[in-house]
Amino acid sequence: MKPVVILFFSLLAPLLLWSQQSKITSLLSVNEGLSQGMIFDVHQTRDGFIWIATKDGLNRYDGYRFEVFTNDSFDPFSIVSNEVWSIYEDQRGWLWLASPGGLDVYLPNTGRFFHLLPDLPGTNGDMVSFAELPDGTIWLTVNGKCWKIEGATEGLKMAAEAERAFPALQITEIKLADVLFSSVLLTQKGNVLLGSNQGLFQVSKTDSVPYPIALAGRPVNVFGQDQQGHVWIEAIAPDLTGLYLREDCGGLWLWEEEHASLRTIPCFPYGRHKFGPEGALWTWASMDITFTKWKPGACVYNKLHKTQRQPSAFKPYGCWGRASRSAPAYPGEANGKCWQAIQKVQFVMHTRGLHQRRVSGFDGNLRSRYH
Repeated sequence: MKPVVILFFSLLAPLLLWSQQSKITSLLSVNEGLSQGMIFDVHQTRDGFIWIATKDGLNRYDGYRFEVFTNDSFDPFSIVSNEVWSIYEDQRGWLWLASPGGLDVYLPNTGRFFHLLPDLPGTNGDMVSFAELPDGTIWLTVNGKCWKIEGATEGLKMAAEAERAFPALQITEIKLADVLFSSVLLTQKGNVLLGSNQGLFQVSKTDSVPYPIALAGRPVNVFGQDQQGHVWIEAIAPDLTGLYLREDCGGLWLWEEEHASLRTIPCFPYGRHKFGPEGALWTWASMDITFTKWKPGACVYNKLHKTQRQPSAFKPYGCWGRASRSAPAYPGEANGKCWQAIQKVQFVMHTRGLHQRRVSGFDGNLRSRYH
């Protein structure tokens, strides 16, 4: 049932832009050029553009206007699908775009989309994740499947020079019997971890074959690593459709990479999780409509400490990033402006440090918030 829920709550999803400079709220909607209100993902690239993946068009916002990318059947270098699920920027500044039409790579210096994998599985891309190795190799999981993509740097450059929209890269599908892959993570020690319906796997550095390391037989999603090096894992449904099987006291773990050990986080609130700027852990709990900021270090030592927990309608599903043209490729708020995707709401609270600002009366459009 999760795809239905995600699509329902993603309908008319707005975006927020915050800073600490003033108290101005601006509304951006289809009237200002946003192509569509169902937003799947948001990402800010290192050149400062805000990219918005929607049900009908990939949007690029420069702070003044939207440019919308859609499929053109007469242009082989146009985006493969109007519906885009997920946006990932690699160390080269290229955008990897997962959609029902397949996997595209956008090269900013060419303004063109190159097509790698056709017809990705799933309905809304909720289970999409990317990881990039130092040599540029890309790992991708999409709704149970997993691929390793090598040779992208030279292959895509050659394709651009040769005017070929379908580059020949070394793409390997990773398969294990009865295993559905939910997520991929490159750890701080350079290991590739895979969440799956059969537990946590680590990829061998010699032959790229995943082998189990923890939580055998448990459907899990690996969703991040904190600043202390702990890998965070959450329980999911066996068919990877959601988190509905988690209980209030159980279903969240820490993998100690240094010692290859597992630790349970007891009684951590049920919900969806995301690491935000400065290492904070945010939880969206749909059951009681709360958005909570936690200190990961305190959770590790079984001293649950939340910095804020307020009624809200946030869902940590979009991008954490600055809204400056000089923004880096990593999440940050150095200039005090931050974009996030949230769900259809009645009122919203966002907390930064000791400052709280409450915004009410959302109607499912795109808003920028300065405070």
